This record gives sequence, structure tokens and C-alpha cells, in this order.
Amino acid sequence: MAEPLPILMENAIQIAWDYLERTRELGEPEVASRVLLDTVELMVRRGAAPAISIAQAIDAYKRFKNERRVLTLPCGLGWLSRLQSACRGRAGETG
Repeated sequence: MAEPLPILMENAIQIAWDYLERTRELGEPEVASRVLLDTVELMVRRGAAPAISIAQAIDAYKRFKNERRVLTLPCGLGWLSRLQSACRGRAGETG
């Protein structure tokens, strides 16, 4: 007999969590649990197999963590204001 849906989801999240922990990619537990839960739930609602939901959850967490790291670079936002100024300067040259 097939496992109940909550058990399948719990197992998928635990497998993804264990993988991220073993590979030392697991960051803040609260954030990781939310990303993994949301992704597994979405995949289950779409009818994905448990193995697919595990892979998607791991991938989603890695992307989230990478995007978050990019947004919090220690160099600050000086590069962003310089880029915006350069773009405004170019727009003025062509207009």
C-alpha cells in the first residue's frame, strides 16, 4: 500500500535536508525548511514523483541560497549606483 501523502512529503524533505547537510550546503535551518517544504509541496501538487520533488527541492534551495549570497555581497551597492549612472549617461548621449 502507498504511503500517505504527508509521510511522502516528510520523507522527501528529510532526504533533501540530509543531502544538504552532508554536502555542507545547509544554511539557516528556518530558511532551509521553508524552501524545502514549499518546493516539495508544489511538486506534490503538480503530481511529481517523490524523487523528482527531492531533486527540485535541493535545486531550489541551492538557487535561493546563491541568489541570497549575491544580494548580500560585502562590496555594498556602490557598483549598482555606478552602473545606473553609466546607463543614464548613455541614454543622454543618444537622446
